[in-house]
Amino acid sequence: MSEKEYESLRRTAAVHGVRGISDIARFAVRKVLAVPMQQQDQWVSDDVYIEESVARLAQNLEQLTNRMDQIVDRLDLLKSSDDHQQVNTDVAARAASASSFLK
Repeated sequence: MSEKEYESLRRTAAVHGVRGISDIARFAVRKVLAVPMQQQDQWVSDDVYIEESVARLAQNLEQLTNRMDQIVDRLDLLKSSDDHQQVNTDVAARAASASSFLK
């Protein structure tokens, strides 16, 4: 048991007026033993299914994040290309204006 888990159980015992963690452990073991093994196995299966589902969701989220980053990069590239094109257009217009002025 980690320190975090231990501390959480200790606080829970204090909040509920339980003498200590050993009483909580005793109660939990009795509850688990009162449940048929088949149902306990189902809990394990459910936990595995949930963990696999969360892992798939995390993977899908990571793929989506990567795709969004690619889209943002492309938009930035297009914007900088448009800005560069606008500068070239402005320079060309000024050059044309100056050329016509000098004539």
